[in-house]
Amino acid sequence: MAATPGSAARRFTQQVYVDVPSSPYPIPRSASIAKSVPANMLKENTPLRPSNGGIPRSISDMSPLKRKVSQHDLAASDSTVPVPKKQKIAEIRAVPYQPTVASNACPEFPNGFVYCHQCSRKRDVFAAIHCSSVTISKGAEKRCLAKYCGSCLKNRYGEDAREIQSCGMKETENGRVEHAPYTFTCPKCRDICNCRGCRRAKGLEPTGNFNLRKAAGSAVAGSRVSSNKSSVQKPTKDSKQKVEVLITTTPSKKHIATPSGVASVETTVPKKQPLPTLKWTAVPTMLDTEDAKARFQIREFVLRFASVMEPTVPKTQFAELEDVGCHARGQSDDAEMAPWVSEACVRSIILGLLGMLADKDGGSIEKPVASAIREIRATGSNLNKIWFIVSKMRDAINAHTASTSQSTTELETVLSIPDPLPPPANAAVYTRTTRSARDPSGSQSAIVIAHSAQMIPIVEALIEASLTTTAVREELESGVKEAKEMTREVKDCIKAENEKWDAERKELESTQQGEAKEGERIRTKISHAIKLRRAAHKRRVQSLENALKVVLPGFAPRFAPLGTDSEGRVFWALSPGYHERKAALDFIASATSGSKESKRPRYKGRVSAEDEDRSATKEWSWFVAVWGTKFPVGRKRVEGKGKKNAAEDESDDEDADERWWGFYEPGDIRKLADWIRLDAGIDPHGDAASDKPLAFLVKGLNEYAALLEWRLKENRYESPAVEETTERRV
Repeated sequence: MAATPGSAARRFTQQVYVDVPSSPYPIPRSASIAKSVPANMLKENTPLRPSNGGIPRSISDMSPLKRKVSQHDLAASDSTVPVPKKQKIAEIRAVPYQPTVASNACPEFPNGFVYCHQCSRKRDVFAAIHCSSVTISKGAEKRCLAKYCGSCLKNRYGEDAREIQSCGMKETENGRVEHAPYTFTCPKCRDICNCRGCRRAKGLEPTGNFNLRKAAGSAVAGSRVSSNKSSVQKPTKDSKQKVEVLITTTPSKKHIATPSGVASVETTVPKKQPLPTLKWTAVPTMLDTEDAKARFQIREFVLRFASVMEPTVPKTQFAELEDVGCHARGQSDDAEMAPWVSEACVRSIILGLLGMLADKDGGSIEKPVASAIREIRATGSNLNKIWFIVSKMRDAINAHTASTSQSTTELETVLSIPDPLPPPANAAVYTRTTRSARDPSGSQSAIVIAHSAQMIPIVEALIEASLTTTAVREELESGVKEAKEMTREVKDCIKAENEKWDAERKELESTQQGEAKEGERIRTKISHAIKLRRAAHKRRVQSLENALKVVLPGFAPRFAPLGTDSEGRVFWALSPGYHERKAALDFIASATSGSKESKRPRYKGRVSAEDEDRSATKEWSWFVAVWGTKFPVGRKRVEGKGKKNAAEDESDDEDADERWWGFYEPGDIRKLADWIRLDAGIDPHGDAASDKPLAFLVKGLNEYAALLEWRLKENRYESPAVEETTERRV
């Protein structure tokens, strides 16, 4: 609207002009700089005031002196120069980035929320920043999904989210989302993200708590780099202090003292789990590791290949192989040779091995071996006579080898039979001076067999020779196939048991619940009968799984110890005996036969060990045998003299010697495995591969403890018919 001459005159009379002279004093530089601040650096809500450097509102403002203005000038001024108004914010400063309200807005987050990639917490949309980089996922370009809140971006990486958003989009940037309001490459895309997920993906541990206080102008803790280095005041010499931050992942906290002037830091210190207390039971034997290993191998070979031996070893003699070599009751500890099996058992083993060697070659050793078998069968259990026959067979084979022109180096190596061990000095204790101690010719033999353990080298040589026979090779090949077939049958049987129980459970629950409305979740109270049936089903499945573990050693190609620890201790676990394997095999056969009623296996012989025998550690297949010294317990010796202290010192000296130790309780075996795991720092949830011997040893000990716990149960082979009878009685 055009101004009238009257209104212009009225406004002119209300304006007062004062001419302020310049100051005679020098003006400081800061003041002059403050006056020359451009208008675009002011805050957006600061009103503009007229000044000498501002825009003149009218022609009268440009007049240096007071003078009368004509009506023509006032009219021209009012018509051409508009009335000054408050300038818009856009004329002073660009509009900052304002994100739109998200669709998930709620009372707690009225603008919507996003999840921070660093702290995984809900953050307001206005308080977070979204990465503008483009990533390729499944062949398509997509925007990076990482979003960081302002606090994490500032504390962890020293970057200001608001400053990044105010800078806007850079036109020269490639690999960015088009029409993005700003340019931001997140720490994840720069491969510097230190969040828990990214560090775990790289195989690193989490960094822990980074919420540290600022002190004396120091930067934020962590791997942060300040974005504005010029704005940080450099500390003086006196204020330069270093803050050492220990980053761990354990929950225990410890206050670390820091120098004066520096904020204290709360860090976490790893808390080491205490080692369990082990119960070491000394095995009453004088065997060293080599002698015991030879007896282990003989036992396992006989149990593994007894089916192909001709003549076979009687079943009643398999129990003798359980006692590898412990002192008998009433026997003195100063014996020079550990006891072994009976003479009849040695005779049966030698006959079975010679029967396997009889089919080894067509003409070179068939006649001497067949002749030796006939003579041993005609002879009793006198070991001197058996050794005389074996030595005569050895001489005949050597003579035949020397007379032939063919190269028989292989036969000489395979059939190299050594002499028996020398008799102990107190041989009169074990044998009687009768004609049985002499050879058939009546003359005193060079080596008197007064102890069955003297024949161990001969049995070992015959076993070594039989490994190359056709019978052993065929048995090994068929054993692999039978093991796979039996494993498949047991898995199918377990699957059928699960399906059967699932159908039975649904039927029982539907009977108890009645008809329920569709879509509702009803928590039913399971009756006592259903609980009993569920427990019976679990026992049934557990029996099938453990019975398979008992049977599988009968198909194994070789036998080896569980492992060796870092200090050279060797851990052995012998396979279950013959009668246990037979009972487990009968149970699996009855369960997988498809019959409706799986009967409890009937077997002859002892299949479980008594508590007294297990605590005596005489039956070696019922405990874990350890060769070596005790684990260190970390206690100091008691100073002083006396019988008690002397006895403790003597006991410590005995514990420092290498010997055989036994762990016969499943709980003690698990503690033994935990001790090795904690001492070596093994992850309990890690992979126990063959290239990790200690982890593989810990896994083997835990599996043996679980199997031994099941073997000690009296009703491990209880049939479903027996369980139903028990439930009816209840």
